[in-house]
Amino acid sequence: MPGGVQQCVRCHGNDVWQSPPARAHGAATRPTKTWTIVCGSCHDSAGAQTHIAAGTAASGYESCSVCHDVGREYAVEPAHFVR
Repeated sequence: MPGGVQQCVRCHGNDVWQSPPARAHGAATRPTKTWTIVCGSCHDSAGAQTHIAAGTAASGYESCSVCHDVGREYAVEPAHFVR
């Protein structure tokens, strides 16, 4: 990682702390695992991966936004900020 984990903006710009944007792939037969891929790339401990898996259905649908979307109790923006 260029600059280490303390310099997120080097790769992600100034919006790394926001909820992952919706990703739609017209030819896809299953939903894209937006939160799983984005959040799981940094939150890669066994506990975090178990938490992510628990919120992701076998069909690919994710329930992450119920707790972690903007304005929710465990929203990502208070914990993630431009460093």
